[in-house]
Amino acid sequence: HRQLLNYLREKRLLLALDNIEHLVAGVNLLAELLQYAPEIKLLVTSRERLNMPGEWMFEIQGLPVPPTDRFECADEYSAVALFVQSARRAQADFELQAAEQPAVGRICQMVEGMPLGIELAAAWVSVLTCREIAREIERSLDFLAGSMRGVPKRQQSLRATFDHSWRLLTEEERGVLCRLAIFQGGFEREAAEQVAGATLHSLSALVSKSLVRRTKQGRYDLHEVVRQYALAHLADEAQGETATRDRHCDFYLALLRDQEAALKSAAQGEAMWVLAAEIDNIRAVWAWAVRREKFASLGPALRSFGLLCDVRGWLDGGIEQLDMIVQVLRAKATAEEWQKVLGQALAQQGLLFFRLGRHDQ
Repeated sequence: HRQLLNYLREKRLLLALDNIEHLVAGVNLLAELLQYAPEIKLLVTSRERLNMPGEWMFEIQGLPVPPTDRFECADEYSAVALFVQSARRAQADFELQAAEQPAVGRICQMVEGMPLGIELAAAWVSVLTCREIAREIERSLDFLAGSMRGVPKRQQSLRATFDHSWRLLTEEERGVLCRLAIFQGGFEREAAEQVAGATLHSLSALVSKSLVRRTKQGRYDLHEVVRQYALAHLADEAQGETATRDRHCDFYLALLRDQEAALKSAAQGEAMWVLAAEIDNIRAVWAWAVRREKFASLGPALRSFGLLCDVRGWLDGGIEQLDMIVQVLRAKATAEEWQKVLGQALAQQGLLFFRLGRHDQ
């Protein structure tokens, strides 16, 4: 490499290096190059941060995606423009009709504006309608695959793309990532530690490798496609998945229970903010708790849940969640402790019916 250094020593140029995450072990060569040739600037793309002196990091996210309430204006967004452009390569006369805009908007949402995902989805327009493409993506990540010749294997499907990243992880990082996939709508660091066994070191490593994101609010989340991929790996270990879901369930039911006093005090606003941020996790663990008949944990959380739904105006949704408990317990034997939980669930459900003016119910 001495010849390379000698050649570049007096050069004044921008050197672009693309997709070098699999070569980070040799990053010392780049550090030596910058020291030996001070007029060289490096522009590097990598899924993993290089952690070099003088490194400036710019995170690249997906293309802008239309929000659900803007689907009628979907063609104003870059992600949709890429879909249309890619679709015309597969079907030259493709035109995005108004009736199909919501489906294309949904496709772009599901892949969160990821260009590869959009291109793989658009390649199907000669065979399927946009609505059918959206339904297939909802069913399985494996649908997003292509067979174009001359393209690296890791770019022929979303699964292959993440297989490439997966192979670069340590065993510990793989396990933590799989367990983090349980979360819905993001999570706090404490939850990651208690539910997924994520240390600060492993969480930082996954952020550095672009598999976990840290939001401006300080929460963490996973790109939905990464989440689906990791969840599939977790499902291969049935016992591990069940244990992780149980910890996830226990953590958020305890969070609900512990916020009851705050919800009834001057600290209600802060408690509402905490619980509203976790509503997707709460809904997920609610269904799991009913399925696993964790009524001893559900009971103490019922009053907080009823208050949360009441104050936030989530009346119909709250009634449905509570009805899961009501229906199961009414069909069960009349154990005294379960009858008490049934009574508490009915009381909270009754409150929400009252707020809706459905007094007979």
